[in-house]
Amino acid sequence: MTKDLIPDYPESAELSFEMRPALDPYLREIGSQLSEYSFGTLYLFRKKYKYRAAWLPGASLLITGDDKGQHGGGVGDDPAGGNLAGGNLAGGNLASGKFFMIINELPAGDVLDAVFLRYTSMKSVDEAQAEELKERGYLVTEDRDNFDYLYLRSELADYPAGKYRKKRALVRAFTENNDHKVYPLTKERVGDALVVLEAWQAGQAGTKAAEPRSEPDEGTSQYVVEQAGINDYLSAKEALAKTDELGLTGMVVYVGSGPVAYCLGEELEPETFVIHYEKGVYGYKGLKQFVVQAFAKSLPEHYKYINREQDLGLPGLREAKMGLRPAKFVKQYRAVRK
Repeated sequence: MTKDLIPDYPESAELSFEMRPALDPYLREIGSQLSEYSFGTLYLFRKKYKYRAAWLPGASLLITGDDKGQHGGGVGDDPAGGNLAGGNLAGGNLASGKFFMIINELPAGDVLDAVFLRYTSMKSVDEAQAEELKERGYLVTEDRDNFDYLYLRSELADYPAGKYRKKRALVRAFTENNDHKVYPLTKERVGDALVVLEAWQAGQAGTKAAEPRSEPDEGTSQYVVEQAGINDYLSAKEALAKTDELGLTGMVVYVGSGPVAYCLGEELEPETFVIHYEKGVYGYKGLKQFVVQAFAKSLPEHYKYINREQDLGLPGLREAKMGLRPAKFVKQYRAVRK
């Protein structure tokens, strides 16, 4: 039984693909809009954060990890480099190091206290958990750098003229100047998406000149790489290799016969789709804005929201995500013992 692969706390096991039959339906049943609450997110960043899993009393899921020395990507890092001093959030910065997440209801006080004694902080705390933790006497702080950005799918699909004038112009520049086609990212097209990923990676390494940008862009994580040296190439490559197995859905864009961009994501809950990866080659004005719009158009209309994940506290990435006009945030908090 796959659930048996996940031991009861205080034991734990390294998060593995074999846990998916147990965890994927469990996470979907919770129905959270947090991007971390998906098996795809946890699995693809399992090596970076050394994720381990355990069941808590009451069938809540405990995920533990370590983000010491990390910056950006996945779950809640501290770009300001804050650290824990005497159990408090020092200087307003968020603690880094050994952390845990509790997905579902918080356990009884003695169990929760025991977990806090073993780890520096609790991350990816949702709003309901934040209120309960405050009532139990823990110090809870907003983790603004890891708020998820939620956009209305209908707005990204249409780019209404009043709000998205510049983006509409960029899309028009791409469509009018390029013989383009769009296809679902099926198993047969994974190889083409990989071509795009390799070209993107080569561009990040400086072997290709980055295309000029008329406005901040977060479509290919360029701002993240420029500002913090972050690169999600390895996880993106694994995501392509396991697209079907992880239940991911995507799109590939071609100019002529050559692939130039792709995106990949999954359903978080019935009204929300999360974009995990968006990559494109350089040299095509308006390509990134076109990808955002085209994929939003391709999604079924029952998705009200598109989650485009966090800005990680990086100014350029934040400016770009705000420029897409989010409908709201999925707030995250961080908690420590007082």
